[in-house]
Amino acid sequence: MLAGGFLSSPEQQSASYLFLTGTSLAFGVAALAAPQLLLSLALGVDATSLDAAFTRIAGATMAISAAVEYSLQDAVVARHLKSATYQRLIIAILAKNCLYLAALHCFYPTAAAASIAINITALRSGLAQSGAANATDGLVSLARLSEPKTPAGWTYSVFILLYVATVAACYAPEVIFTGQPMTAAGELLKHTWAPGFLLAGAACLVLSDAADRSRLGASTFRRLNLGLAALEAGYTAVFGWSIASGLAVNDGSSWSNLAGSAGITLYCLYQYVTNDKSKK
Repeated sequence: MLAGGFLSSPEQQSASYLFLTGTSLAFGVAALAAPQLLLSLALGVDATSLDAAFTRIAGATMAISAAVEYSLQDAVVARHLKSATYQRLIIAILAKNCLYLAALHCFYPTAAAASIAINITALRSGLAQSGAANATDGLVSLARLSEPKTPAGWTYSVFILLYVATVAACYAPEVIFTGQPMTAAGELLKHTWAPGFLLAGAACLVLSDAADRSRLGASTFRRLNLGLAALEAGYTAVFGWSIASGLAVNDGSSWSNLAGSAGITLYCLYQYVTNDKSKK
């Protein structure tokens, strides 16, 4: 059987996703509002200005985490886990938290270890509901992707490429935030951006498919657009401040980075506002 056992009931899964949503929101707010205090409590370090900026960016990435986790909670209640949309989001959450655990040992921004257990169980339930003969067949079907058919679908596909490049940059030597020496805490924090941006790319994959099916007005996709807009708005604000304060280089690459982030913010907000809420 694909489902059964720990956290197999919809009520347990729903409560678990509400817990994950709450931890994402709590960490995001704390990281944005009091980064120095958070670093002092979590890592026992005196944060530099660069560390604080990196913490705020990590906090901004929690917006898309909360949006995905709350959407999955809603899907559990509505018995929609059999949908490929939600199964892809679950796989993305699993990948995100595996990346967190690869970087961190005792500091879990979204309760990564618990999230992995919750999402594995939810994925098994979803595959069972969809009628998959076994987990392998179900996962293979999720990997089948089609070429975008609409301008919005192509736009989200471009965003996917940008997020893939951003994830890679999280592990590359720093060339933009060079106003202060990189600390060990800063390097760690930079690595925690990657899971959030990976999840953002997965959200764009789901949104591209939704755009081609004229489904961007459904509550899940509106939520994802709002989560992406919040992530990028937070990044735009922190990065703009970093340029102004000298923490980030003031050149064409920085300004193009800033413009790209602001552009994603506006585009996702546009899609959120212009697509009327419809029945899922």
